[in-house]
Amino acid sequence: MTAVNVSTQLEALLRLQQDLALETDIDKVLGRIVATARNTLSAERATLFVIDAGRAELWSRVLTEGTEPGAVDVREIRLPLDGQSLAAEVARTGMLLRIDAPYDDPRFDPSTDQRTGFRTRSILVAPIEARDRRRLGVLQVINKLDGAFSADDESFAQALAGSAGISLEYVQLSEELAAERLRVVKVAEEERHRLARDLHEQPGESSRPSERAAGALRQPGREDPHGAGRNGERDACRAEKQETAERRRLGADARCDESARHRSE
Repeated sequence: MTAVNVSTQLEALLRLQQDLALETDIDKVLGRIVATARNTLSAERATLFVIDAGRAELWSRVLTEGTEPGAVDVREIRLPLDGQSLAAEVARTGMLLRIDAPYDDPRFDPSTDQRTGFRTRSILVAPIEARDRRRLGVLQVINKLDGAFSADDESFAQALAGSAGISLEYVQLSEELAAERLRVVKVAEEERHRLARDLHEQPGESSRPSERAAGALRQPGREDPHGAGRNGERDACRAEKQETAERRRLGADARCDESARHRSE
């Protein structure tokens, strides 16, 4: 077999994007990306590692099963981010690695091979990044069946890692939005309980608006607001009449005094 050419790469990527456009399950999406990497690059195995920031580790979210005689499949691989491994090196630096003789590279960690009975002969590791260049994980392809990985293989792995980055970023955004919605609902629920508790605990206050209104009407001076208004009008009218009568009396007295003065003269 020959190295994957550009035309084959584009066809494989086009088919993958068509499949992913109709898939909403993130694990199936990542599984198809890893399967495309192994099948199109004619490799024995492929793994998609995701960064677990909380534990400072890489963990294998998607593993392909091998068919090598005597090899033992594992359900999960975890690698320390600050440890010795090619996957961790790419996750830290963001630089793609293509190694034709891993056992001759001091950055290679053979412990997984020793645990599973698998033998890594060649390896290609591409960083998976978000649009803001945050590293989310790595895509690792192992053991090209017909020789060493090529520069075309590097480009293809980078394109697949780009698709994985978009998918992982979408998952992170969805989880953040779901967490924010849950927080808003929780805050609103707590506020509702607080208001209900405050209304219930107010001293001397009824919790029912109709009872509070009825109590206000029973207060002194509030029994008949319309009657109180009419009484005030009658009092004002009576006072005005008394004032008019007093002015008239004083006027009459003044005229009598004036008449008496003229007669005396």
